[in-house]
Amino acid sequence: MGLDLTIISNHEFSNDLQSLKDVILEKMNFEYRDSDLSEYFWSVTKDESYREWRKNSWKFNFMGLSSLKEVVQKDNCICFKGPWAIIMRFGRNSYHLDFNLRWNHFLENDLIQTRIFALMEKMNHVFPSKFNIFIPDNETKSSGFSDLVTQNFSLEQILNKMIDGIGKPCASIDELVSQFEIDENAYLKK
Repeated sequence: MGLDLTIISNHEFSNDLQSLKDVILEKMNFEYRDSDLSEYFWSVTKDESYREWRKNSWKFNFMGLSSLKEVVQKDNCICFKGPWAIIMRFGRNSYHLDFNLRWNHFLENDLIQTRIFALMEKMNHVFPSKFNIFIPDNETKSSGFSDLVTQNFSLEQILNKMIDGIGKPCASIDELVSQFEIDENAYLKK
């Protein structure tokens, strides 16, 4: 199994998760146009899970459970399926986005990097955050840190756990590319 891009970020809500579902959907109710990302995600996504990014393109995901209350109790987060087959897990203090984007494509393709960084700037306006953590997800030790979103950790606490567990983050995409060649747990704080 290969590595995909996951991005961990912050939000400033203090409400109960059950009461946030509609608020989050409303905040995500914006169009985002990027023909390069759209084309990329179309090329790598199964037809049935692909949607263009439009207004109302984010949907609440019951994760196979029967009610919002059960989802919050069982998973300690609420989940959304978004455009381009993006999955958002929204915890009490932070959230993460799972992209159907191969990690090596993110590292090797300057255009994809630039477009993902621009998308995250938009997301940081929707859910204020001073930085994001970009990690390879699936087979690396760093991927386990995304689960801290469901354990009520803030972005700062997750970063501190990562520093203690696997070392300091890379400060630039160039550093990440060179570091990842020697350390599969290299990650980016941007």
